[in-house]
Amino acid sequence: MDPQTVHCTSTFTLVFAATFPHEGRTEFRLSLEANHDLLRDAKVEYIDHTGKTVRTESIVRHEHKIFKGEAYVRDEETRQWFHCGWARITILRDGPEPLFEGVYIVNGDVHHVKVAAKYNMQKDDNDADVDIGDEHGRMVVYRDSDRFILQQGLAPRSADDVVSSDHTNVSICATDRLEFNMQPAVTRRGFGSLYRRQSDIGGSTGGSRSQLASTIGNTNGCPTTRQVALVAAAVDCSYVTDNRNASATRSNLITVYNSVWT
Repeated sequence: MDPQTVHCTSTFTLVFAATFPHEGRTEFRLSLEANHDLLRDAKVEYIDHTGKTVRTESIVRHEHKIFKGEAYVRDEETRQWFHCGWARITILRDGPEPLFEGVYIVNGDVHHVKVAAKYNMQKDDNDADVDIGDEHGRMVVYRDSDRFILQQGLAPRSADDVVSSDHTNVSICATDRLEFNMQPAVTRRGFGSLYRRQSDIGGSTGGSRSQLASTIGNTNGCPTTRQVALVAAAVDCSYVTDNRNASATRSNLITVYNSVWT
């Protein structure tokens, strides 16, 4: 990490290596800057069993080191760095042995970085087991493609958990067997009964069925200032317990939101 001391407003470079099965060691470089878009007037509300807010706490921006930037991978032959995607990282510990979490993209493949303890707690049954000693001070890197390859090898199962070799068996979601979802009036796995979000009237483009090629690049009607969406997450006591305490839960949620913030 350069520099080794990182603050919530820092701009810095993070260089590390990861080893993947059958691929060997790969070096990555993340060029990062503070993500000031995420925690704007953010707060936490505590509610009682009736849904009434009993306490509100502001999220202190400088307590959370969240960053965004670009990802690079080093070519083993030329030793040159090549841009491969974007990165979203949360720094948990700086210094000569930093600890961080987040995601970065390598040619469209999402790479996840998690503290080993959190990975072991959140992993699915089909994910690899990780035993690296100090799981609170070590990190795990895994890719979306790793899970995709694993899932391809799994035999299709029905909603009754019966293994099937028939690839036409589409009843793999247990919700399809719920009483409400089996009613004739309920449309499942389709969009035919959904109302359109766009209509064919109004708007400068002439409606959703119009040819839009001629309007590409046209900014008429667009906001002249940046618009920021407001989002929220609700968690229950069991989720907080799984994350050990309210502070760790808050940090985990911020890391999740920072990871998907584009």
